[in-house]
Amino acid sequence: MQGDSFKGVAVGMRAFLFCLVFFAAKALPMGVTPFVHTFNPSKDPTIQYTLNNPGKTPMAFEVVVLGRQQGRDGQDILVSDPNSFTVFPPQVIVPAGGSRVVKLCWVGNPGFKQHPLKEQSFRVSFEQFPISTEKKAKKGASLDIKLKILASLHMTPEGAHAEFVIVSTKETVKDGKKCYVVLVKNKGAAHGSVDTIDQPVSVFGKTCPLKDVVSEGDRSSIILAESEREFVITPESMQPSKKAEKQASQKTEKK
Repeated sequence: MQGDSFKGVAVGMRAFLFCLVFFAAKALPMGVTPFVHTFNPSKDPTIQYTLNNPGKTPMAFEVVVLGRQQGRDGQDILVSDPNSFTVFPPQVIVPAGGSRVVKLCWVGNPGFKQHPLKEQSFRVSFEQFPISTEKKAKKGASLDIKLKILASLHMTPEGAHAEFVIVSTKETVKDGKKCYVVLVKNKGAAHGSVDTIDQPVSVFGKTCPLKDVVSEGDRSSIILAESEREFVITPESMQPSKKAEKQASQKTEKK
């Protein structure tokens, strides 16, 4: 009996899966444009997002702005920020095969008043929610997949720029293998891309620009204003990226 009881619970249970998805507009059926955006508050404080739904069913989304900071591991630290922007509409239904526009207007905040020349970074969350007109699922096990699209938004005042400094380079052992941990600080007033960090680091008997020794994934990431990032340098991460190999191959062919 007990086995049948558990079986009945399992069959009758509604499985809920929440998918947190960071993706570019072409990666999944639902797209948001622009996915990454930088704006100057003194020139154009209004941002317009277009939600495209090429699917066969309508999709509903709630739009929320989140303040964005960054940990040393590069992961986002997000906090609710309902006051820096007005959002219209805050909820939107995108018809099948159609599109809708959502507008954000920069209002400002105490941090901007105190430091008007410093960039602030945000994530704009487009989180799907059920539409009440949808038919109820049949009894039994089911799977609800909800999308949460986090677009990247930077409020960048005129003249703000990144300024990278290598704070330290330490030799250590990870998973039984020798590696180096490099701490980098962005002292600047704006975010910057890791693939622009030319400052040299000495690892494994070589001195190279940091951008050439971090992993390919880290190379395409950013460091927010006044934030620190740690990078683990391994022999594997020092291998030339596919992009670098392609460029080298093209140069060889031209010769």
